Amino acid sequence: MYISNNGESYITVEVVQPQPFVATLTAPSGVDYHLIGHMPNYEAEDKPTKRNYDEATFTVKDGDSSRQVKAQGAYYRVNYHPRGDAPVSSILETQMNCRDALKKAGAQILYASDNETDARFDNKGQTVWVQASNNGERYITVIAIEEKPFQATIKPAQASALKAALDKDGHVALYVNFDFDKATLRPDAAPVLAQVTELLKQNPDLKLSVEGNTDNVGGHDYNVKLSQGRAANVVAALVKSGITAERLKSSGNGPDKPIADNDSSEGRARNRRVELVKI
Repeated sequence: MYISNNGESYITVEVVQPQPFVATLTAPSGVDYHLIGHMPNYEAEDKPTKRNYDEATFTVKDGDSSRQVKAQGAYYRVNYHPRGDAPVSSILETQMNCRDALKKAGAQILYASDNETDARFDNKGQTVWVQASNNGERYITVIAIEEKPFQATIKPAQASALKAALDKDGHVALYVNFDFDKATLRPDAAPVLAQVTELLKQNPDLKLSVEGNTDNVGGHDYNVKLSQGRAANVVAALVKSGITAERLKSSGNGPDKPIADNDSSEGRARNRRVELVKI
C-alpha cells in the first residue's frame, strides 16, 4: 500500500495485491503471426504488413548495455488495439505474456525492458526473430523476421576437399547443424562428420583442433561456453566413429573470430561454424 498527499486537499491511496502470473495470451489465429498470439480483448488494427524480403532492427542485451542488430528475411508486422470498450491490459501483463509464450516456443530472450521483448528462436531449421512492443497500454506491435536458411554447400565437402583445404590454408570451415542455442548435434550433421572421419582414417598422421565459433548475438561468455560445448561434441562424435582421442582437441572462440559481417543475417550464419585446424 502507498499513501501520498498532493497538498492538503488531495490524498492518493495505491494498493498492489500480490498474485501469481497467469498466462492469458491467445493461441495464434487469424492475422496473428503464426508463432505468437495476442492479448485477449485486443484485435488487429488493420491487415498485417507482409514483405517477401525486408529488414528489421532488434535490440540485444550486451553485458550491462544493449545494442541494435539488423536481421533480414521475410517480414511480418501486425498492430493491435483494444476491441471496442474492452478493458486494456497493463504493459507489464502484455510483456510477461509475450515472454512466456516465446520461452515456451524455445526462444532465446535477447532483450527485455518495461515495454519491449526481443527474441530469436528456431522454427524447423529456420531462424526467426520476434519483437513485441507496447506504445502505452492501448497499442501493441509484433514484428517478425524469418531468415532465409543458410546453405554453405549443396552437399558436405568430401574428405579429399577437406584435405586440400587443410594443406593449403591449415584450416577449413564446417557448417554442422546443432539444436538451436544448444551444443547438441542434429542428426543431419552425420554426413558432414562422416567425411571428417574418412579424412582422418585416410591420413593417420593428421591431428586436428576442432574450434567452435558463434555469431555475436547474446552474451559473450555464454557464446564462448556454447562454442566450447559444440566443439567438444564434434570431437566426441569423431571418437565414437573410431578416431583416437589423442589425435583431436577442442576449443571454443565464441564470437571472437568472425569471418563475415555480424550486421547481416547471412554474415551471422557464416560465422556460426566449426573450424578444423591442422595441428
